[in-house]
Amino acid sequence: MRTGSTRAVDRVNSASNVSAGRNGAVEPTETRAATGGLGR
Repeated sequence: MRTGSTRAVDRVNSASNVSAGRNGAVEPTETRAATGGLGR
């Protein structure tokens, strides 16, 4: 994990976290960061 991009990814994760909840598939933060926050 990069410290610089972590904060940027964190913002994306907050938004994707809601959409991920709708799909009922909540992935770990590192997994979502690897997928670009798209959640697959």
